[in-house]
Formats: sequence, C-alpha cells, structure tokens
Amino acid sequence: MTQADGTGDARPTNEATSDLWMIVAIVQPFKLDAVRRAVEAVPNFCGITVSDCRGFGHGMVRGETGDDVRDIAIGARPMQMPAPTPAVRREPAVDSAVVDFTPKVKLEIAVATGAAADEVVRVIAQAAHTGRRGDGKIFVVKTERVVRIRTFEEGASAV
Repeated sequence: MTQADGTGDARPTNEATSDLWMIVAIVQPFKLDAVRRAVEAVPNFCGITVSDCRGFGHGMVRGETGDDVRDIAIGARPMQMPAPTPAVRREPAVDSAVVDFTPKVKLEIAVATGAAADEVVRVIAQAAHTGRRGDGKIFVVKTERVVRIRTFEEGASAV
C-alpha cells in the first residue's frame, strides 16, 4: 500500500512487492475467446489487456515469385554475395524474400503471486493449444513494481 501526500507522488509502505508477475501471451486470434474464458475462471483474476499484433518466428517465407514457400530458421545467415560493381547493386538473397507476418493477439495479465502466474500460464497454454505451428508463446516476467494510477496503490493491491 502507498500513501499519497497530495502532490501525486506515490510512496511505498511496507507491503512486499517481490512476488509480482506479468504474463505476456501471443496466441492465435481465433483462440482469444477460449483463452479469455479460461483466465477469467482463475481465482483472483483481476483483468487482462488484449492487443492485436503481427509477427513471425520459425515461420513461412515466400520467395520473389510468391509461389516458393518454405520454412526457414529465423536468424540464419544470408548467402554471401560478391562485392557489388559500381553499375549494379546486389542484395543478399534473403533480402529478396517477403516475410509473411502472421496476425496474432497479445494478452498481458498481471498477477500478485507466483502460484497465480503458474495457474494463468497453465490455463492459457491449455486453451490456446492446437498442436500446430504458430500456436504462440507465453512469457513470464518478474515485475519489480506496479502502481495503480488512480489511487497510487502499489504492489499486490495495485494488481
């Protein structure tokens, strides 16, 4: 808990803030409703932020013609090309490929305990799972501090 001193400054009191977590999940858009229902059923669920996003991982890359689709490992080194001549500009082969960004949904959920973080991760993984490439990822991030802007509360009570 914090004390507001009238200046808008939040000052932490003795409340422990060492067990705050942010769960960030990137999932398929068609799984959003199932994931939302699953996390709403978690005891002490406080809320969720949802954003549309796009991205790729070990995804699909289309060649210059648009019909040459193949899997690639992101971060692979591009093929080495000879030094360009003054009249011709050459680009590495990987630059000519078009990366297809896949629409995804990003979910952000703050929780006040490690046990709650584990449960949220479990239910998101179960609800978002299809077993196919592109199911998504879940990131669990230790959070140093949370402040509720309206009341200046900090820590678990601000989640």
